[in-house]
Amino acid sequence: MPDKEYDYCKIYVDGISLEDLQSFMADMFGGRFEVRTMYLDGYSIDVRNNPSVVGEGDGGFVEWPLLVEFDADGGVSDEAAVRTVARILNGLWENGLQAVASCDFEDELPWSGGIARL
Repeated sequence: MPDKEYDYCKIYVDGISLEDLQSFMADMFGGRFEVRTMYLDGYSIDVRNNPSVVGEGDGGFVEWPLLVEFDADGGVSDEAAVRTVARILNGLWENGLQAVASCDFEDELPWSGGIARL
């Protein structure tokens, strides 16, 4: 089995608008977005519409309307990546939003990345 990759994680989100999610992320990290990306020390966070949404079908969380994407530039430790994604997830859940992470390290995240909350 190949080693885990800690440089990327996609989080599916439901229950908030794109603009409000960007504001929420900016407040959480003390940054600001340039179009859809917030650049931070060693990583970036993108907030965008989910291109997998095709209609009103029940495709599960993969069809939730928004995505938060964590993308490390290689200067972030594996532990810092897990902490950052866990911080995002916990913040979303604490504010009553639905969120599920999809990444190599989701088993190291609270609630297995959120899938155990569904």
